[in-house]
Amino acid sequence: MSASKDGPFITIDQLEKWSSSTWSFQWANSRFLGQLESAVDVVKLENYVSSLRIRGDYSNFANRNVPGQISEGWKDLNVSGPLFQEALWLVMQTWPTNWTPVEYLMAYAFNCKKNAPGQSNYDLGRAIRNLPSFLREYFIHSALRERGLNAVVPSPEENAQGHADLYISTSNGQVGLWSFQSTNKGFGMLKRKIQFRAENFSRINFLCPFDGATDSADYWDWYLPSDSYIDSIKESLEHDALVNVDGLRSWIDGGHRDGSFLLISGEELQKFRV
Repeated sequence: MSASKDGPFITIDQLEKWSSSTWSFQWANSRFLGQLESAVDVVKLENYVSSLRIRGDYSNFANRNVPGQISEGWKDLNVSGPLFQEALWLVMQTWPTNWTPVEYLMAYAFNCKKNAPGQSNYDLGRAIRNLPSFLREYFIHSALRERGLNAVVPSPEENAQGHADLYISTSNGQVGLWSFQSTNKGFGMLKRKIQFRAENFSRINFLCPFDGATDSADYWDWYLPSDSYIDSIKESLEHDALVNVDGLRSWIDGGHRDGSFLLISGEELQKFRV
């Protein structure tokens, strides 16, 4: 699906609305329900939604609200299917300002059945566990747009090819923003991306680590980038100087943890592979 709509895809107002509605309400009012009924065992799927767990509690909470502390708990895991991001992209492009987590899950289940007709189960547990990570990227996008920056989210197909998480127009041209967890694993994954996909990076790139302990704010139990974190991104985009490949190596190998970002050209990134 082309990026015909640029959001905002996730806002604080949306998170507040989710927290004041229930899973059963979102289910009953989903605009995907009619389409879902043509392909999926709706009763079984609704039972799965009702059996989500909160902090280890497996009791039925279909009538509870929809906060961000949901984690996992579906019965059928490790089932192959379409990319979760494709389902999220579909609902965000269709209803940019008022999609719901239930509609995301419905879209994923529907795509599973349409693209894999012999598949009887869905990896819904993993789908919901991946949602907070997706929301972090889209929340950064929406918050930067609210601050006057021109930010665009690439399609899932472009993202899978190694393109940036966001593209931002600045006075220096288009910048590709790469968001990742500020952990050893996060920096390791970034290093591998640079080594194997550097040709897909932008002319200018903004490497953007996120520390959940210091960079997040609690929005109804959704732990997403704080105002100060977003403001620091905007400030760095406007004022930071480009570093060379030696600066990049030091930044990555040192397990960078001081809260700053890194701006680097695609040409310098290519040298990292040598």
